[in-house]
Amino acid sequence: MAHPGEDIHVDLWESKLVFYSKDTIVDYLASDVDDDGISDLIVVTMAPNGATQMNMLVASDTAKANFDASQIGTSNQSVSQILAYFDYNADGSKDFIFVSVIGELVVLLNLDPVY
Repeated sequence: MAHPGEDIHVDLWESKLVFYSKDTIVDYLASDVDDDGISDLIVVTMAPNGATQMNMLVASDTAKANFDASQIGTSNQSVSQILAYFDYNADGSKDFIFVSVIGELVVLLNLDPVY
């Protein structure tokens, strides 16, 4: 049995631990966050108290062996499911569309000049 933070080994397959959280992963989305042609990951975690956090994992190389992780604040909205990551308002930056834990459809507009 693998322990938290430990790679899992299966014959003819290779696993890489790219993200670890003590909280439960409840959703994820693969998307090219930084438009470099390499798929990145957005992961939603939920703490035991019900609070959620979106985490952006940007691949730092084409082998996807390393990811730069950053948290994305969601104000008072708790994320239940990520639906999309695209330029919702046509300003040149990708935005998040997600469903909150109370069933609201939410647009999280991207104000970060890097992404």
